[in-house]
Amino acid sequence: MIIAIVFLLFLLFLLLPFLPGALELSKKEDADPLYIAMDYIRSPRYFSKSFKELIGPALEETNGETGFHEIELSKKETLEICRSMDVPDEKEIHHLLYVDGDLVSGDRVLFDHEVYITHNGVFGQDNVIQALAAEGQVTLGQKTELRRWLDAEGDIHVGEQCDLGINISSGGSIFLGKNSIFRRVFAIPIITGDRGIPDPLEMSLPPKEPSTQESAFIRSKSQNIPKGSILRNNVVFTRKVTIGSNTLIQGNVKAYDEIVLEENVTIDGNIFADASIFIGPDARITGNVFSQKSVHISRGTIISNPLNIKSVIGKKEIHIEPNVLIYGFISTEGHGIVL
Repeated sequence: MIIAIVFLLFLLFLLLPFLPGALELSKKEDADPLYIAMDYIRSPRYFSKSFKELIGPALEETNGETGFHEIELSKKETLEICRSMDVPDEKEIHHLLYVDGDLVSGDRVLFDHEVYITHNGVFGQDNVIQALAAEGQVTLGQKTELRRWLDAEGDIHVGEQCDLGINISSGGSIFLGKNSIFRRVFAIPIITGDRGIPDPLEMSLPPKEPSTQESAFIRSKSQNIPKGSILRNNVVFTRKVTIGSNTLIQGNVKAYDEIVLEENVTIDGNIFADASIFIGPDARITGNVFSQKSVHISRGTIISNPLNIKSVIGKKEIHIEPNVLIYGFISTEGHGIVL
């Protein structure tokens, strides 16, 4: 009996140092932001850069001569070089393609290997593209499928019901069509629907008032923030919270459950949630948006600005309504769609 008591006391002393941490994990009331690796997304144009570095030496060996060439990349490949190209409907191309000029394709064309265009690319409906790098602009017809990635130096216009593969990125703007699905997108900006790019003066926010507690968090067990509220601190919610319409928060918002933003809410900071995030119409958010589950972004929302590249990350799902403007990254490990 004495041995058993001694053993139990020994276990108690052994576990005692871990008790505060265990309690904190169960209560989830700490005031620190959720840990997020802000390099969560690799270099947004990684695929294109790697492809160009790989194919560059092979192109030099061909001296840019038009026609077909056998080249050595990670394995032996057939490369076709042409000055410009018009691809007829239903054609299938089963080799690497380098177009020194513009490329225009018809409908239902298959590009079974990578394509490199030095100018602009216009693709018809129902095309299937393995991967594409372009030095100009790219237009994808509706129901086009990217098997892997697309990168363009210029703007990218995506038709309706496209499948955008693993990654799509641009040195300009990306316009996403309705019912297009995606996993990772990068551009400055990303635009859904017919929304134009606003004048920077229209995007200015109310100036922050000086505060000695600006870096502190306010802990809150409230489930609702009243309409028209003004909060000038970071705030952490221990449960699901609804932030009323026309509210201004000058600080980061964190919740260990869901966050719901009603119409015309302004968050001058980041939003972190363990559960889903619903962003109502006409919201303004200057920072990152991160959810362990899903993010829904309603019409008229603007996230970040041209001078501050930010991320929208919904680990399981992202739904974006028309007329949304995002400066930076969108990323999900699950399913992303433009509604």
